Amino acid sequence: MERWGIDTVILLGDRYVERYPGTTEMAFSETIDRWERGELESVLERPELIGQNRSTMRIVRRGLNAQGAPDRVLHPLYFEIDRFDPFFGPPDDQPDLVGGALLGDPRRTAERHRQRYNASMRWSAVVDSLEVNRLLARRHRVHLRVHYRFLSAFVHGQHAAYRSLETSRFRSRYSNEHIGEELALLYVAQFGARYLQSLLQMCDRPPPVEIDERKDLEALALELLSRTQHLWFLHDEPSMYDRGQEMLDRAVRSESSSDVWDPMALPPQEIRYYRNPIDRLARLHETSTEMVTRFTYTSPW
Repeated sequence: MERWGIDTVILLGDRYVERYPGTTEMAFSETIDRWERGELESVLERPELIGQNRSTMRIVRRGLNAQGAPDRVLHPLYFEIDRFDPFFGPPDDQPDLVGGALLGDPRRTAERHRQRYNASMRWSAVVDSLEVNRLLARRHRVHLRVHYRFLSAFVHGQHAAYRSLETSRFRSRYSNEHIGEELALLYVAQFGARYLQSLLQMCDRPPPVEIDERKDLEALALELLSRTQHLWFLHDEPSMYDRGQEMLDRAVRSESSSDVWDPMALPPQEIRYYRNPIDRLARLHETSTEMVTRFTYTSPW
C-alpha cells in the first residue's frame, strides 16, 4: 500500500511540500512579500504556518523541470527514493555500527536519511503528497487510514488481526478462509487497477508515450474496479449495508427507535466509513435485519 502511494506520486505528481521548522514571524512575512511580488516562481500556493505553535512554514513547490523543457516535470521523490538507505540505521545507533565513514560522519549521514524519510516517505507524508497533487480527495484520507491500520495490524502480528480471521456464526455463514481470500483478492484487484490507471495517465504526460493495446488495459482497469466496488475504496458509493450501519449508529446515539429510517435519504457524503475491512466484508455476505431501525439489508451473495 505504501509502495502504491509512492509510485502514484512519482508517476503523476508535479508538486511537492517543503517544511521549515522554527520559522520566525519576520522570515515568514518576508517570504509572503516575495511570493506576492511573484519572485518565487516555483511556489504554487501561498505559504502558510502550520503546527501547534504555528512555527513551521509550509511551502508547495512545482516539481523539478528538465532543462529546456518546462512542460516536463519530475517529482523529487523520483530521486529521493533512490538516495534513501533503509539499512543505514538511526543516528543514535551509529557508534555501535561498523562502516559508513566513507560517506562522511555516520551520524550526519543517518540524520540526512531520517530527514529524507520523514519528508517524503513516511506514510503521512505520502498521503499528504497524494492530496497536494490532487490524486486523493481529502474526504478519502480516512479510507487510506483504515486500510493502512488494518494491514499494519497483520504486519505487526496483533492478536486482534488474527482473531478477525476466525469464523463467527454471528457474522457470516461463509468460512473465514472464503472471507479472507476474497479480501486479499479485493486488495490485489484494487491496487492493480489503480497502478494500471496511473501508468496510463503517466503516458499522457510530456513526453507522451504510446502503449500497445491501451484500450484493453483501460477496459481491464475499469472492470477490476467495477467488480471490487463493494470494498468502497476511494470512491463515494457506499453499499446499502453501510447506509444501514450509519442509520443504526444515528439511532443508537439519539436513543430513539420510533423514527422512520430511510437509508436512501442520506447523501453519500454523510455515510461514515467502516473500521474493520474483514468484519464488514463478512457481514456484507449476510442478509440481516437491525432491531433498532428495523432496516433489512439483503445480501446480493
